[in-house]
Amino acid sequence: MNDMNGDPTLAEIQDEHPSVFRECAERFMRVLHSAIERQPDTVQKWGIAFATNNPICLGRSMSEIAALLGESRAALSFEARKFCDDNGLPPSSYMRSETAILTAQKARNETVSKLAQKIRTTKNPLR
Repeated sequence: MNDMNGDPTLAEIQDEHPSVFRECAERFMRVLHSAIERQPDTVQKWGIAFATNNPICLGRSMSEIAALLGESRAALSFEARKFCDDNGLPPSSYMRSETAILTAQKARNETVSKLAQKIRTTKNPLR
């Protein structure tokens, strides 16, 4: 059954060419990776590269690239997470999972709360 314009529907295309969507996605990723690789080295470029598992990241860590760029690993991670969030993508294999991030945030908040409590109850908190 064609759509109102007489064109085949997505379901019909998929029935006739079962791997067409996968082939399109793979081609798009090659184009995206190529476009990223042609950009000058910036935190944004590398953030997107890590977010999309770009082959230029193989064997390299966020910390290593951040140091080469003269930036913090957190800045690079922020760019990667921002790209994923902006585009509805899950974290890549180079990134922490949402659960790991929430666990680290909770632990950090608890540590800060304990330290704040200690400062409030101590006469000279620097000792």
